[in-house]
Amino acid sequence: MDHEKQQEHLQKMFDECCTDDSSEEDPYQTDGDGDSDYVMENSSSSDDDVDSDEESACIGSDGEANDSGSDDVEADENIDSETDDVEADENDKDWHDTVSDIPNFNFDSTSSGIKIEISDTSSPIDVFNKVFNNNIMELLISCTNEYGLKLSNQQRGLCLLQGQIKVPKIRQLFSKSALYYHPAFSATMSGRRFEQILRCLTANHVRGESHMAKISNFVKLINQSFQAAFWPSEQIVLDESLLLHKGRLVFRQYIKSKRARFGIKFFQLCDSSSYVLNIETYKGKQPDPTKGSKIDAIVYRLVTPYFGKGHHLFLDNYYNSINLSHDLLLLKTHTTGTLRSNRKGNPIEVTKKKLKTGQYIWKRQGKVYVSKWYDKRDVLCITTGYSPRMVITKNRFGVEKSKPLEIVRYNEFMGGVDRTDQMNSYYSSPRKTIRWYKKVIFRMLDLAVHNSFLLYKKRFPAKSKMEFLTFREELIYAMIDLPKSKFHPEKPSRKRRLTVPIQIDHFLENIPRKGTKKQYIRCRQCSKNGVRKETSVRCAGCEVKPGLCVGNCFTDWHQQQSSNLE
Repeated sequence: MDHEKQQEHLQKMFDECCTDDSSEEDPYQTDGDGDSDYVMENSSSSDDDVDSDEESACIGSDGEANDSGSDDVEADENIDSETDDVEADENDKDWHDTVSDIPNFNFDSTSSGIKIEISDTSSPIDVFNKVFNNNIMELLISCTNEYGLKLSNQQRGLCLLQGQIKVPKIRQLFSKSALYYHPAFSATMSGRRFEQILRCLTANHVRGESHMAKISNFVKLINQSFQAAFWPSEQIVLDESLLLHKGRLVFRQYIKSKRARFGIKFFQLCDSSSYVLNIETYKGKQPDPTKGSKIDAIVYRLVTPYFGKGHHLFLDNYYNSINLSHDLLLLKTHTTGTLRSNRKGNPIEVTKKKLKTGQYIWKRQGKVYVSKWYDKRDVLCITTGYSPRMVITKNRFGVEKSKPLEIVRYNEFMGGVDRTDQMNSYYSSPRKTIRWYKKVIFRMLDLAVHNSFLLYKKRFPAKSKMEFLTFREELIYAMIDLPKSKFHPEKPSRKRRLTVPIQIDHFLENIPRKGTKKQYIRCRQCSKNGVRKETSVRCAGCEVKPGLCVGNCFTDWHQQQSSNLE
């Protein structure tokens, strides 16, 4: 099939089943993901025989492997002939017991890898800045400043009040209490300013639009940055991810197999190494203007940049179907994964067959294989990339077991999205908030850090054993300009000793309120020390009535004033 035919077929698929705002289920129903994304426990590796069998499964119909040094014209003719064979098999809708040749799409492995420039002297923050680039930051800063300007025209205490109600424990990070004190926070900015910025954080210029407009431009920039930085290997994975959110939300999802169970669902396309390539937010139940499959439309929207390249797409039973596998074959994309027994077009000879432990059966329609294997329960699979056969594999305990090849490969590559969720769960940036879009913004930040971590290790193999926590610490040091030397905070004295006596008529009083609003002014002593801090009390005995913090600031200020008088 030439390039024009591929484009015509792809356009036809979109016209039939793809819409921008399509969805497939009610907001509070389960996604049918099943009780596990993995069929069996992950196998660490397969033996040499399995690798050789897999290579032989990709040999062309003439029985010989493609010669890498052959002429480009001959290679194109071989690919076109194989594609024509695939098209011919599409007209055959019967199920067969015979094995057919697996199409070899000649995936160009030399094109996979890092696409951005990373020099030998690049640091973790340099890699992160290329992934979470200036365009993304400019959007956040522009929208946040615009929104903050609107808030500043309102009552001053509103921003602080909302911050305290939203995340009441954030202020504890700026506390001097021995239980919560951390020098990095107070050395960077005051807790009040941090809450003001967090309150104004947004990624949308226009207010009052649809709920998805709050993040659509931001997520679009994130996807463009992720795809521009890295080209995936042959194996790619599509699965769901869930961000915990228990607030009221029209598109909140319930997935019983996920740890969070309730929250915002994302459809994520990942490389087998868990690098995130494309992400889409579930929008809730939408009107259906077309008659096509909404689930197929999700696959097309996410995988379109990688069609026609010879990739192998791994899916779970939520996405897989006979028609989808046939259509993706025409776009030079293999599929492998589990299959629901009630999907339209499934072979009855396989789905209704009662098997005993260890038994394995399969049927073929064109280039699509549907198989069933019984271990602890029936496992139904579909593949276009592997010929059906049993192989010997070892589990993590070294115990050998016979399994179908497609299940072994599914367990090997399908964990990309789950590994991403696992890594981000250790150091999750999102915090409890009623504003769901803020959680999404911080979730994208976590994904950017995760992708930067993978790129950094790929670029510098000597640091392949670098821990994720170490990488995050390097970013934090660079972002807030903290010295890596040991930080020695000032220890509070057990007993306050005054070298200069303070007059009795000097004491602290609350700054008069304006209506019901509490008033704040800058602390004079903190300003002298180069620290921006506001206080709600002042000295009633001084002529200028300076604002002073309770404690050391009040004492130090009057000591200096007394010294100046002497």
